[in-house]
Amino acid sequence: MTTKSEEVVCLPTLYRGDSLPSRVTQDANATHRGRTFAEYYVTEGLLSKSTDQGLSRHLNWPLEKLVAVHVGYRKDIQDEEYAAYHSPLISFSTDANAAWHFLDRTAKKSFEPSPIGAATHFMWKLTDVRVRPISPGRYRFEYRKSTKNVDRFREQFVAAVNEGDLSQLTAALATQIVHQHIQADTGLHVADFIDVNTFLATVDPATHNVDEELLARARKFGEKWSEWLLYPMEVEASLGGLSGRFSVNEALDFHLFARKVPPQVAPP
Repeated sequence: MTTKSEEVVCLPTLYRGDSLPSRVTQDANATHRGRTFAEYYVTEGLLSKSTDQGLSRHLNWPLEKLVAVHVGYRKDIQDEEYAAYHSPLISFSTDANAAWHFLDRTAKKSFEPSPIGAATHFMWKLTDVRVRPISPGRYRFEYRKSTKNVDRFREQFVAAVNEGDLSQLTAALATQIVHQHIQADTGLHVADFIDVNTFLATVDPATHNVDEELLARARKFGEKWSEWLLYPMEVEASLGGLSGRFSVNEALDFHLFARKVPPQVAPP
């Protein structure tokens, strides 16, 4: 079943939480921390985990199985776990609290404001996303690149250099060059959004070759976390497939970013 292609709807605000892995935050080189999420977002956007050694046998699965595995994978099935950890899909939620849960699962961490380059925990939000429904629970988003929501970070780098902080010179120059290329790109870019609950409701285990237990888990967690998925659809010739990149645009912005405060050790 396909909906009318001319219909345009606005999605609810979507949130995504991310945190730097401990192997990064414990690295003595602070620039590694910035490049992982903050600096990359400021210049490029978001990347799916498929770009980190995703396997073609997983990436070529039908979308129904990709969604079910991404949301409901079983840790005791190695193939599912690897596919989920290298998925071409990017998780979001309509519930900001659910998105925050993935940053602070124990609700015991403490945070403090920080510059973006020193941040360890991030939340993005997508607002005013206007899409065309293409099938139940799946929507097509066409957008143009824009640095509107990241210009402030480039300006901060430049201001720091102008004030004599030459440690920011490389970041300032690199960001300026990349932003100029982004601003010169006037083409349309494409990504799909998937409402997990609605999409999986139409999946039949036999027809779509999706394990029943896996499908049940995916439906359960999709509902629990009010989950939506972003599926970047940009084709990159050098990769022979999708790039996994959701470029910076006016719909994507930071909701917040902060630095985790190390736990205080009581004196002996």
